[in-house]
Amino acid sequence: MVTIGGLPLPGRLLLAPMAGVTDLAFRTVCREQGAAAAVSEMVSAQALVYQDGKTRALLRRESVPGLYGVQLFGKDPEVIARAVPKARELSRCDWIDLNMGCPTGKIVRNGEGCALMRDLPLAGRIIAAAVKAATPVRLRTVIIIPARRTPSTTARTLFLKSRSSILAARVPVQAPVPGMGM
Repeated sequence: MVTIGGLPLPGRLLLAPMAGVTDLAFRTVCREQGAAAAVSEMVSAQALVYQDGKTRALLRRESVPGLYGVQLFGKDPEVIARAVPKARELSRCDWIDLNMGCPTGKIVRNGEGCALMRDLPLAGRIIAAAVKAATPVRLRTVIIIPARRTPSTTARTLFLKSRSSILAARVPVQAPVPGMGM
């Protein structure tokens, strides 16, 4: 059985977070149609800490039973540490999904999303802060492989560069499950 942070996923469909798409109404319809779990739209950790009203609305959980995750993004480990318990409290989510893969220009220019893959020690501190604040935590990232490298070489290099940060955070690493799109 597939699990997310030790929580059994009661089916094979997980609704991925999509900014501007996976709002409460869309998640509810997808859950009613068989999605076993859903993830919120991308939520700014900083906006959550500063109690932005619109941000709080993004966290609302659908009334349909099932697993629910909240996706946070940010670049400051201290802000992430404060945002994680606030997100858990406001949404009653089952896990936190950290976004380190968004390629949108304004996110990347701010040093968030996939820009964090350029600073693996910072990414490790963010992961550690989130895990310390609450578990389970799931990491969503994108690795862009330069044409001159093979996927296995790039993945090995990324792992070796980030290994100490990830091990220090005690983040369990789970290989993707074929056909799950995770």
